[in-house]
Amino acid sequence: MTAPGPLRAFFNPMQKKHGPGVAPSSTARKLAAMIWHVLTTGKDYAYARPAFTAMKLWKVALKAGAPRAYGKAGPGRDYWIKELRDREARDVARVEQAYERSVAAWKEKPKKPP
Repeated sequence: MTAPGPLRAFFNPMQKKHGPGVAPSSTARKLAAMIWHVLTTGKDYAYARPAFTAMKLWKVALKAGAPRAYGKAGPGRDYWIKELRDREARDVARVEQAYERSVAAWKEKPKKPP
């Protein structure tokens, strides 16, 4: 996986430990669980990149037949502001690192006394 985020932080160690056959299906199962939680709770995905999401939704709306609005800023205009896009990517990368640290803390076992 190339996109930063908690799913990549889950996928990469899974692939190293269990191989390339298990990692995609495990990640897909985790993704399905995340989607289910978002849909049942009605909350937004916590690690979404707002500018990226707005651009994707705008492209889907255009494909569905929404009229193009020339000359004025649409909902996906923040995507074209590089500073905002980079800041969102850094935030998601920070979340990925936090997830990796928390998983590493789960795996640490206390040392046995001598």
